[in-house]
Amino acid sequence: MADASDLEHLPKAPNHIAGESIDRDESGRYDIKVSNASGYLCHIHLESTYDCPPQTIFRIFTNPDNTGVFRDVKKRGKRRVLELDPAGRKIVEVEQIGEAKVLWKRREFTTLLKVDEDERDPNNLITAFSLIRSDILSRFNGSWSLQPILNEEETHVVGTRAVLDQDILPAGAPAFLAHVPILGGALRGICVRAVKRLVEDLNKALDRIRSGEPIESVLTPPQPVQSHVLDDDMDSEDEVEQNGKVEERAAEHKAVS
Repeated sequence: MADASDLEHLPKAPNHIAGESIDRDESGRYDIKVSNASGYLCHIHLESTYDCPPQTIFRIFTNPDNTGVFRDVKKRGKRRVLELDPAGRKIVEVEQIGEAKVLWKRREFTTLLKVDEDERDPNNLITAFSLIRSDILSRFNGSWSLQPILNEEETHVVGTRAVLDQDILPAGAPAFLAHVPILGGALRGICVRAVKRLVEDLNKALDRIRSGEPIESVLTPPQPVQSHVLDDDMDSEDEVEQNGKVEERAAEHKAVS
């Protein structure tokens, strides 16, 4: 597994490092743009559409363990609920182990994320995430916005418009890559391919659901949860959510009485 000791400091950015990398689906289903200005910080902007309700995609994104859906999530550690609002907002801390291919080398890395899952507005479901710590990243922050697409009569939902905005910055570069003159372009290419894989994996999951497979089956992880960062004695998600429901029912009973 990669760690900071495997990396060298990013070289000083050359004068003409700024650039933009674009990948568009021929059918117009997605548009990926990755850009960087004077340094190595890359900004990802994705616009994509799906023929399913936003709630379906939101449920996939907020599933506690997506190792069975997204190929770049290899393992999931413990997930801790920090805040729970019965109105439809949850803030969690989640550990993931991912894998990235840099040129001919594959590298595993661990990230610990704070994720804000907000479904209080049915016309704009939000999943925002920020990096707490990582083996190889110094910035990994962004958000998904999921909005319904209505039919011509605007009577019912026929799809979802999804927008991802994300900033990503590596903490360093592998020794074999750190001094490559085209490092800026290489980083943009890595980001484009990662987002494209995510879109492909999401579409495969949605195809399984549309074919009649229960979403619970699609979201079932292929392996048990493994923890590498979070402490074993932290409250489980189920315990925190159950406590929240008990407190909610108690408050309702008190209001009635």
